[in-house]
Amino acid sequence: MVDASAPASEVPAASEPVHKESGSEAEANAEALPVIDMVPILELAEARVCSCSVKDRVGVFDASISSALDSKAVDVASAAPRLASLIFQTLPIYVDRRSQASVERVIVKALKRETAFVKAFAGALVQACAKPGSVSASVAGLVRYKLLKWSCLLLRERGDAIVGVRAAFSRLVVAQGTLLTVALGDEPRMKRASLHAVNEMLGTVPSLAPPYLAEVKSTPVTLTTVGIAHPLLTYFLETKAGEAGGATGAEGVANGTAGDGAAAALDIASEAKTFFLETYSKLVLTSRERPPHVASEAFAPLLQAVRHDDFKGALFPTAAKMLKRNPELIMDAVGYLLSTVTLDLSAYAPELLPTLALQARHQNAATREEAIAVVAAAAKQCSDSDSIRTMFAYLKGVLAGKEGKLTSAYQKVGVYQALRALSSFSAPGPNAMAPAVAADVAEFLMGAYAGDTNEEVLASILSALGEWLARTARQAPAATSAFVTARLAKEKETLRRCTLRCLRLAFRNPHVREKLVPCVDALVTLVKSGVSKPTMRLDGVYALLLAASVAALDLGSEEKLGKEKVWQLVLQGDPPFLSTSIVPKVTAEEDLLALLELVEVVLLHHSASVSSGHAAAVSTNELCRLAVHLLWHPLSSVRKAAHTMVARFHAISPLLSDSLLDALSLSLPPLEDLAAAAAISTGDAPEAAASPEAAVDRLPPPQLLGQALLVVAGTGAVAERVGVAARVMLLAHHKLVAGGRRRDVVWQELIRAWQRRAYEVAATLAAEPVVVAKILTGPVGLASSRPDQADAAIAAIQSAMRLIPSEFFQPLVTELEAVGQRKEHDALTESEIKIFNTPEGMLSAEDGVYVAAVVRDKNVRQSRGKLKLYGAELDDDDDEEPPSKPAPAAAAPAKKAIGATPAARTAAGAKAGAGRGAGKKDAAKPGAKKPAAAEGGKTAKEEAREALLLEEEGVRERVRGIQRHTGVLVRALGAAAAANPAFSHDQLPQLVASILPFLRSPLIPSQAFDALALVMRCLSPALQPFSWEVASALCSVSLAGERLAEQLKEESVEGGEEEGGEGKRRRRKEESVVDRVVRAVWSACKEGGSLPAATFGAVFPIFERVLRANKKTRLHDSILSILELHTSPFISLPRLAMISVLYHVLGRVRIYHARVQPILRELCRGLKADEIGGALEGLFAEQAHVREACLEAVKYIPTLAAGKAPQDPYVACALWMAQYDPEPTNAEAAEMVWDMYGHQLGSEYAPNLIISLGNQSQEVRLAAAEAMAAAMDEYRGTIQSSLSSLFSLYVRDAPPQTAMWRPQDDATWHSREGVALAMRAAADVLTTKELPLVATFLISKALGDPNEEVRRRMVEAGSAIINRHGKENVGLLLPIFENYLDRKADNEHSYDLVREGVVVFLGALAKHLAPDDPKVSLILSRLLEVLNTPSEAVQRAVSDCLPPLMPAISLKEGGAQALISQQLKALLTSDRFAERRGAAFGLAGVVKGLGLRSIRDHGVLQALVKGVEDKSSPKAREGALFGFECLSEKLGRLFEPYVIHILPYLLVCYSDQATPVREATVHASRCIMGQLSAPGVKLILPALLKGLEEKAWRSKQGSVQLLGAMAFCAPRQLSHCLPLVVPKLSEVLTDTHPKVQAAAHTSLQQVGSVIRNPEIAALVPALLDGIANPNKHAKACLDLLLQTTFVNSIDAASLALIIPIIHRALRERSSDIKKRAAQIVGNTVSLVTDHSSLLPYLHLLLPGLKKVLLDPHPDVRTVAAKAFGSLVRGIGEHEFSDLVPWMLQTIGSDASSVERSGAAQGLSEVLGSLGRHRFELLLPDLLAGCSHKVATVRDGHLTLFKYLPLSFGAPFQNYLPQVLPAILDGLADENESVRDAALAAGHVLVQEYAISSLPCCCRQWRRVCSATAGGSGRAPWSCWATCSSRWQARQARWCWRVAVTTRAPAQRRRAGRFWTCWGWRGATRCWLPCTSCDRTCR
Repeated sequence: MVDASAPASEVPAASEPVHKESGSEAEANAEALPVIDMVPILELAEARVCSCSVKDRVGVFDASISSALDSKAVDVASAAPRLASLIFQTLPIYVDRRSQASVERVIVKALKRETAFVKAFAGALVQACAKPGSVSASVAGLVRYKLLKWSCLLLRERGDAIVGVRAAFSRLVVAQGTLLTVALGDEPRMKRASLHAVNEMLGTVPSLAPPYLAEVKSTPVTLTTVGIAHPLLTYFLETKAGEAGGATGAEGVANGTAGDGAAAALDIASEAKTFFLETYSKLVLTSRERPPHVASEAFAPLLQAVRHDDFKGALFPTAAKMLKRNPELIMDAVGYLLSTVTLDLSAYAPELLPTLALQARHQNAATREEAIAVVAAAAKQCSDSDSIRTMFAYLKGVLAGKEGKLTSAYQKVGVYQALRALSSFSAPGPNAMAPAVAADVAEFLMGAYAGDTNEEVLASILSALGEWLARTARQAPAATSAFVTARLAKEKETLRRCTLRCLRLAFRNPHVREKLVPCVDALVTLVKSGVSKPTMRLDGVYALLLAASVAALDLGSEEKLGKEKVWQLVLQGDPPFLSTSIVPKVTAEEDLLALLELVEVVLLHHSASVSSGHAAAVSTNELCRLAVHLLWHPLSSVRKAAHTMVARFHAISPLLSDSLLDALSLSLPPLEDLAAAAAISTGDAPEAAASPEAAVDRLPPPQLLGQALLVVAGTGAVAERVGVAARVMLLAHHKLVAGGRRRDVVWQELIRAWQRRAYEVAATLAAEPVVVAKILTGPVGLASSRPDQADAAIAAIQSAMRLIPSEFFQPLVTELEAVGQRKEHDALTESEIKIFNTPEGMLSAEDGVYVAAVVRDKNVRQSRGKLKLYGAELDDDDDEEPPSKPAPAAAAPAKKAIGATPAARTAAGAKAGAGRGAGKKDAAKPGAKKPAAAEGGKTAKEEAREALLLEEEGVRERVRGIQRHTGVLVRALGAAAAANPAFSHDQLPQLVASILPFLRSPLIPSQAFDALALVMRCLSPALQPFSWEVASALCSVSLAGERLAEQLKEESVEGGEEEGGEGKRRRRKEESVVDRVVRAVWSACKEGGSLPAATFGAVFPIFERVLRANKKTRLHDSILSILELHTSPFISLPRLAMISVLYHVLGRVRIYHARVQPILRELCRGLKADEIGGALEGLFAEQAHVREACLEAVKYIPTLAAGKAPQDPYVACALWMAQYDPEPTNAEAAEMVWDMYGHQLGSEYAPNLIISLGNQSQEVRLAAAEAMAAAMDEYRGTIQSSLSSLFSLYVRDAPPQTAMWRPQDDATWHSREGVALAMRAAADVLTTKELPLVATFLISKALGDPNEEVRRRMVEAGSAIINRHGKENVGLLLPIFENYLDRKADNEHSYDLVREGVVVFLGALAKHLAPDDPKVSLILSRLLEVLNTPSEAVQRAVSDCLPPLMPAISLKEGGAQALISQQLKALLTSDRFAERRGAAFGLAGVVKGLGLRSIRDHGVLQALVKGVEDKSSPKAREGALFGFECLSEKLGRLFEPYVIHILPYLLVCYSDQATPVREATVHASRCIMGQLSAPGVKLILPALLKGLEEKAWRSKQGSVQLLGAMAFCAPRQLSHCLPLVVPKLSEVLTDTHPKVQAAAHTSLQQVGSVIRNPEIAALVPALLDGIANPNKHAKACLDLLLQTTFVNSIDAASLALIIPIIHRALRERSSDIKKRAAQIVGNTVSLVTDHSSLLPYLHLLLPGLKKVLLDPHPDVRTVAAKAFGSLVRGIGEHEFSDLVPWMLQTIGSDASSVERSGAAQGLSEVLGSLGRHRFELLLPDLLAGCSHKVATVRDGHLTLFKYLPLSFGAPFQNYLPQVLPAILDGLADENESVRDAALAAGHVLVQEYAISSLPCCCRQWRRVCSATAGGSGRAPWSCWATCSSRWQARQARWCWRVAVTTRAPAQRRRAGRFWTCWGWRGATRCWLPCTSCDRTCR
């Protein structure tokens, strides 16, 4: 069974080429192909068939079902009914052409392939035709058309089979006839499509026509199925007659006779004609009921082809008879007959006229109209004037009463209308009689007018008179002028207007105009009356038309119009007489046509007169607007006349063409407003809609507007001018013009129209694309405030992108940047955004809804207060009520309106205002008094609030404008890209870069995402299915920020192993969109190689953001693999961005160095000369290895490697700085690159180097400082300017001296420290001239810096300068320092900070004095005075300064003793803490200066011990401990011999009653332990450990505290002591005394506090919990360690806390805990830089790891094996001398197979770590073990080869010739466990090396398969299954054949099922070519 969930693209096509095979082999393979059930495919299709996505629909049918139908293996027969049902589900829902076409393609394929489907489909089709079901009226016509089309497809493909089943064919013909009958009455488009479908079928399959005719003959044709006659008549009378005529013309002329085929065709056509003539007469002419009009239309081809003999013999007699018998029933059919035939009816019309004249006098108005229409139809077919005169004479007789007196007006009106209808007779050629007849009729009518008084009759006479006067030519009656003049002057309004209409008709004859020149005066009078009287406006229009027409021929009349100022009257005013405002008032068709003619006459014949006024442009534009307005009038006749008029305008005047285009442009905005009003209107007015005015005022449909534009702009002149063409493009894409989903329909029509005139608009637009872009993005385009115009511009941009993409894109982007207000958007502040999101009527600072302040009226109970907010506390007046409950709810609409559109916010604010205005109940009473404030005005606060509201409204309006413009910008970019995906693909990086920043916009984030989604549709085909995911991922990474690393953190390994498939499925479900995108890209790369450069550039921001995470994520490896494929120097890539992010990755994850370095190198190969600076970004990285990678990579930049790099100050400074990198190897590499650069640094180095001084990295700052100093030394003239730049940098980044400033806010301390480093490095460069400047800067600015590190560096800089220049400049510097020490302190804290530095400077300066210099004593006394300063930093600085001065003191006798005694006295007896502390520092400094011997000579230690033993004075004890601490700190390890003596005193002092003493003990212990050497630790550690065994809790507590203090030992000593200390402290945690427990816990915390690894430091609390309570917290600790991403190495202190937890976890019973512990062991080895720190813990770890290696759980064994491999790789085999022998022994033991497997797996990992040499030494023994006589030994050794390929990887294939024979021999072993082990090893070998070592593998497999072909077949089947799972069919085929042919029947079925599941997806392309594999194996 085929997998229904598989994508259809995986179904192999039947037409796919395959390799040819021999006959028997091909037959065997064909037999092996299974039959695939189609039901699962249909089930999947049924779930998606109703999708709204056209793409999904097409995919269901074209990709899935169609591909399945192409495959011969698919069983269609069983699923045929279901397939037919699925197809008919689409009938009412697929309305688009693409979906319909995909369904039709499936129908055709299924019909061609399967007979069962033909039966099912035909039955469903007939049933659907009979009962179409309930479908909406909007799609009913389409459903009928689709049914008809499907029936034609059925007959076209399987017509022969259908015709053979007469019943089925008969039902199908009836169904088609019914559908066609309804279609003939449908809209014209559907009618044409339906007829075309059947005509095409008959033309394609001519053999169907005779059966059709036979079926129609045998089955009576009814009025419901008459539609089938039309296509059959078309075929027989046109197609067959044409064929017969062609044959007769070609063959008959040559041979003298027509061919047999032609004769047969004529016979069939004649037979069909005869049959259908009879049918027409029976169904239509002789029908007993009124036949529908479609019945006549069905026989239109017959009527058009009828000849005189047929008409005279068959049709006319029947029609004449039926007219007399039942005229009401047959009138419409006779009228259609007469209008359709192509015969001259002059001989027949007079015979029909009496009957028709009788009906024209019928009392029923509809009957009269039908009769007059038939008369007109007959007259149009008459060309004989005598016949017309005869009919005129008959009607004249009727009017004279020959057939009875006409008593009713309607009877006369009917006869006069019939007489008018006669005027439409045709008179071909010059017919002298026609004007004479017309003149006689006209003269008769004028006479008849004088003899009648009925107004209706007179109106009909005038109407007929106008028609006949137009036919008189030059023979118009002489009395015409007098008749007209009299009528215009004397008649009332109705008849006067009828007279004007009569003249309009008559003026079609120019000779009539000449005769009516005397009427101009009367016409001018009517024009003036029409201008002044609105009721005579229409008369004025007619009069002006007639007067202008006469004036066009008569100069005198023209002058008369000018003299009477007619043009000024009609073209001025508000609104003008001739404007669009007159159109709604003119409803009659002929009046509208008159208005059109008036516009034409004025613009064509009187343009000079119109243009002479001062408002000429306005007048012309108004007339053009009127003309354009009539182009979309609802009446088709008006539109047609308007189209003709505009065409004449184009032909005569190009200026009028431009004016018409301007008029069309100006007409659209009012229509937009009308559309907007209609959209938001909620009321209906059906009575208004039914009125003519409403019909005119309603919004015209897009079809009419589109036709109007085609008429106005379809000339070639438009296509020649780029500006005009661009404007037309905008109009053509307007929503009101284009309509529908496709906005370019009208534009495409215009292009085709221009092409027909040989104009190429594309060339015109491409010539000036900048002009096109400016117009499309200008004020009437994108920048328009009207949304419809902006939408039109976007659609026009899409068309331009399709038409001229390469020329248009860049100008478009440039113009969009200007229109989009990008700078204004980026400059928006948070306050402006808040104001924008605040509802109108509320201030942004208000949290609730404002309540207006009022002055209280004592008579009305109401709330009071100023600027109250809801939720504010009410006044406590007793006479006040709380606010009414509904009031707070009024805030809801306003709050919801935040972020909505302006209109929505306005509406919400209005509703909120209405709610707030409800007021109190009393206030609503009729008699309530108005508040005084409302009467007297607003309060000051209200006025201020209103002013703020106005100000914020201005801000809101400005932000709205920015929102509109930026929204249009991103929409335009997205639309432009989607319009031309092929071209836009190459612009993807630019498009993404333009849109991406707007995803974080507070105004348009959703619009930006929509645009981005459109842009992503332009990705390469491999990623197009993931376009939405890519857009979502870009949005996600843009908005995620620092959360991204947490979202993508690496999953713990054990989760996946433990949960198996369910865990993977859950993680797949929970994976982010970024995961899916990365996986999709990686899959695309694996299948097709690297992505196109543009696609890669589009998705690269996703990779960049992920790689810039602060931690390693689960996607890092995949992304780096993708980047490795995209490094070619010959393609366009975002190289600098890629290089930058790779530097970041290197800095965060050092283990990627080996992968990243080659990528960097290849990327640099493609860099240009101006990109060198960007590649040097890595030189400013914090990590040395990143800087190393950067220097290594830039060597490969082509221009740099060739020595042709251009000079660049930035590049020069970066390389110059790199030469002073603290890492020597980096400095050497930088020197090489500097030599390649080949330019000088230049004197303008300061700006670039100063920037580097503020780098976050300490090493970069050091390098920049050294580079700065070297540059100053190189260019000594720049020393002062460089110092000035340094001082300016410090001042710029100095923290503010405010009370609000906090140290954690100091973000600029790096640059200040960089200044200090630069000054220190420049100490040798400075001269005496700069010393005072530097000293002043240090004292006045730098030494008071609040950052301790900056102060320390400044002190070092000053000391370095003094050490270098102090000896020569003592006299210059000493006064500066002394002056500051004498100064009084303004700020005590700042003063202490500066004094500390000055003291250091003073001491440094004193070192340059001679010992006998008197200034030494002065300096010493100053320093001793400063010791009393209550600042430890100052005291420490003094202590550092004292040693150099001691030689001078030792020269004085007793001076040293006195000084020491003075310090001891202050230390032990002073009451002030600061003095004791200072004395301790002073004592230490003096002792260090005098030497270690002074401790003994001056009794220092004895004095301190005495102070410690002084039980009466805590201050003495504290002072003595201070002495111990300071001596240890200053003397370092020199003080170590005395530690053992003071250790007992420290133990005692830990339990001292005085808290200060205990605290001093802690500090002293830490200091002492931190100075111990390794021998010192060994010396004191046994004593402390022994103290833990004391029974006295105080002694034990002291020992514990001292052990905790050992955490502060030096790192090397720490690694020796902590392995002993931490376990002991852990044991003490369970001591019975709580204070001992607390001390142990505190000591362990001290161990944790010295951890230098930041990742472990964050886990210290959890680790301590795990040590204290392992049963409860061990698992949680292990989880935390596994989830932590380590960036830094693990130190000894970290190991001390981790190892006890691991040790305990390895002994747990839970497999999960043991696995986690083993995994941490393996990870720890790679994170420890000094592996010797692990050695003390091996005796704890190895026993536990060995037990875990033999665990029953396979996952646990795997992790333990990897841990052993990591240990051996990291530490070396020399520390594990018994490990390999133990594993070999376990492999060969008789223990369980689980233990042997674990030992084998561990040994494979160990051997993989030891390398190939060690394995080759052991391989003979391993192979020998595979053939050992003991089965367990063979089992263990074969199991080892299951794991060795995984451990060694590709190098193991070199050993396959030796290993494979042993494994294959094991397959035939008598012991089952040995066979299983060999089989498992074989599977692994196949999976790993089946491709790379194919010949060797196949040779061995062939041997073993042949040997086992007669056996169980297990080995070949299993090997084949393994190969097949990897789709390696070349390797699988041989084993598959053996398996299928040799296994038992059940197993053969299993092989077949495997073939079905796997082979369906891949085998048809893979397994057939395997004959080449056979040859290879041979």
